[in-house]
Amino acid sequence: MFDLFRRRRAIHLERALSAIAVATTDYEVIAQLRASARKITGADRSAVLRREGDEIVALTEDATNRLWRGLRIPLARSVSAAAFQSGQPVLIRDLLDDPRVPRSRFDPKEVRGAALYPIADVLVLGIYWRVPCTPSASVRSAAERLAGGAAEAIQRLRGETPVVQPSETTQVVSASLVSGGAHR
Repeated sequence: MFDLFRRRRAIHLERALSAIAVATTDYEVIAQLRASARKITGADRSAVLRREGDEIVALTEDATNRLWRGLRIPLARSVSAAAFQSGQPVLIRDLLDDPRVPRSRFDPKEVRGAALYPIADVLVLGIYWRVPCTPSASVRSAAERLAGGAAEAIQRLRGETPVVQPSETTQVVSASLVSGGAHR
């Protein structure tokens, strides 16, 4: 059963990366992220956030109960700022335990675990779970690969040369999704 699930996730990832690679607008990249992130990671919710000056704007989200679409948060009070500033993924096992998370911006019955992946210097892919959790290496790798593909597309659309710096785990994502490891 898990092998079938992992294969489906690997297929979703490859399809998403193919669609992102031929995207002709930022909107197409964002739409593909929205459509694929939950399928690829097994998360309960995903959102695409954009930096606009001193604010973070929730552009879109994929969830049964939408909480954030259109919400604007000051950059200084957003945990997404850590992903922008470091250029690295930010993993939060339990949002209730993280002092960077403003309690007024989320429902602890809907969102507890989070992984935030920076894309170029303008977007963050947020992936969320209803329970406290740290995503498995294979899920993190798949999300990194998805975010990396989106960053390349955004840079291409801007006329910039993409800078690719894959992590160690990104190179083995398909094999690990198919062959083993927990989905969370």
